[in-house]
Amino acid sequence: MVGRAEVRGAKRRTTQSARPNRRAELLAAAARLFRERGYGGVSVADIAEQVGITAGAVYKHFPDKRALLAEPIREMVLTWRNHEVLAIAEGGAPDVVLRRLATSVVAVVLERPDVVRLWHQEAHYLSGEVREELVAVRVEGVGLWLRVLVDARPELTTSQAEFRIRAALGLLNSVPMLPARRLADHAATLETVLLATLLAPEPPARLPEIRVVDRESRAAAEHTRGRAILDEAAKLFRDRGYHAVGIDDIAAGVGIAGPSIYSHFPSKAAVLTAVVEEIADELCWGGALALASGGTAHDVLELLVTTHVRTALAKSDLIAVWMTEEHHVPEDLGEAVRRDRKRYLDYWVGAVLAVNPGVEEAAAQTASLAVMELIDAVARSRRFAAVPQRPEWTVGLALAALTSVAA
Repeated sequence: MVGRAEVRGAKRRTTQSARPNRRAELLAAAARLFRERGYGGVSVADIAEQVGITAGAVYKHFPDKRALLAEPIREMVLTWRNHEVLAIAEGGAPDVVLRRLATSVVAVVLERPDVVRLWHQEAHYLSGEVREELVAVRVEGVGLWLRVLVDARPELTTSQAEFRIRAALGLLNSVPMLPARRLADHAATLETVLLATLLAPEPPARLPEIRVVDRESRAAAEHTRGRAILDEAAKLFRDRGYHAVGIDDIAAGVGIAGPSIYSHFPSKAAVLTAVVEEIADELCWGGALALASGGTAHDVLELLVTTHVRTALAKSDLIAVWMTEEHHVPEDLGEAVRRDRKRYLDYWVGAVLAVNPGVEEAAAQTASLAVMELIDAVARSRRFAAVPQRPEWTVGLALAALTSVAA
């Protein structure tokens, strides 16, 4: 016969197992809201409401809102580093280790697309201490790759090898943009383009001539007050994030009073929209010119890539805002931006398919998105801003990645 003490113990265990994991619920709710609204557009009360508790109860589990952002990012970065360590510890020839590294890190990010998005788009909201910690972990990880790549390609200088590694890892920022269903199907393509970036042949000594397009149809032409507002806004949005920048911040950078902004743009959202529209329009126009150039399929692809690289390097603030802050463009203002982004991706997919007949369109799209992120990661990196061969190296890596996609 079962005693009363055993019954009470069983009830306690059942109650404990049925009790919700509040920390996990809060992290899931925070990640969902950060994805939908951006970190700056979410309050602790918003997160609490999603879980059905009071805002005050959140602080029993996390000291502040930043901790809800930091925890999943830290977990991903540390897991990423641990996978790198284990991949190298298994040993083998350098090319075998590189492939194992690629497989490992691709698996990590494909399991966490929402966290990759947070790391890519919201990391500037982390505390300085946490950012320093995570950057140190990633620097350690790059060092692990560096030793293996130099063994595999001894002709590369340390600078060349590090450039390739950071560019290759940058392409993984594309994971949140891939179709959410059956994410694992993208693994082979991502591994292929990552390895092709690392092991690319020598870059072209000379890039094809292009014209970086500045279209005067945008809200502000060069050398006007409107132009200055857009440039300052792009710089601030890039450095701090859209929500952390106010109209007065932009105005102060231009040397005018805050209300004067409204003589040029009706709202901060309109400023962001103008920044994103400008870079999207330039890339689309440049892409259309590349496709109409009349060269071979490879010539067209090279011109398309070169145009993107030149534009991204010349306008790194705008490209950074386009890649990390576009989701803040209001629905009613963003139709043209979304249309341009889709059209531009179609240009790339078509060019990749023309060079690689027989490749599935899904693989061409995955490779195109990955290489755009590779280019934009280089453009956003102030670490490589002074490297004179940056355009040639970036074009060479991008072309190697795009042409590596096999049928």
